[in-house]
Amino acid sequence: MPFSTLTWQILPWLVAPGDWQMALDDWLLDEVRRDRCPPTFRLFTWQDPGLSLGWHQDPLLVDLDLPIVRRPTGGRAVLHGGDLCYSLVTPAPVTGDRRQTYCLLTQFLRSAFQSLGYPLSTGCDRPDRTAIDCFAHSTVADLQLIDGRKCIGSAQLWRDRTILQQGSIQLQPPDCWTQVLGTPSPPALSLAIATLATSLINALRDSYGLSLNPGGLSSADWEAIDDRRSRFQVD
Repeated sequence: MPFSTLTWQILPWLVAPGDWQMALDDWLLDEVRRDRCPPTFRLFTWQDPGLSLGWHQDPLLVDLDLPIVRRPTGGRAVLHGGDLCYSLVTPAPVTGDRRQTYCLLTQFLRSAFQSLGYPLSTGCDRPDRTAIDCFAHSTVADLQLIDGRKCIGSAQLWRDRTILQQGSIQLQPPDCWTQVLGTPSPPALSLAIATLATSLINALRDSYGLSLNPGGLSSADWEAIDDRRSRFQVD
């Protein structure tokens, strides 16, 4: 088995601003790392259209009328608003190097999309730290359609031997994509978001042999998450 723990929790779908979403994932990473909560999977959408930058990405030198946050994970800029996002937090699987870890942790995505009639493959581009748009290149962390167009971008953050993997599944990219990022938008996908969500959860369970239990957060948890929001806000 690649995972040391096969019992995970699924948090309720969250619609919230980007700084809350990023703070929650960062908090979950520390909670799982300290063995205070089980490995966790969640799906989420942004309350309003917004832009997220990779943790090490330089700020964009353009005046955008959009809320901007910085993700705890790496990668390049993602325009949110027409996407379904996911995150998972787990102790590092026994797979070897990080390339193999990406292949393992995107396996459920490939399975879910295959079941919906969209066969996907892993990207093969080299990372380009000069690029602005996450979806302009498709690396081993990403998944693309059979015509080579990227539709899912993922990125990781490791703390000790615990992994946070965040991803954006572009369904209906915002019309302002090219205006904001200067590159063509990803392809639109004719998938109902609720159908996709169900397929993702089923594929997560079946791909890794997991037991998935409903989870939740206390008011004290939300206070701790609130304390982290400023780390991810971009002025």
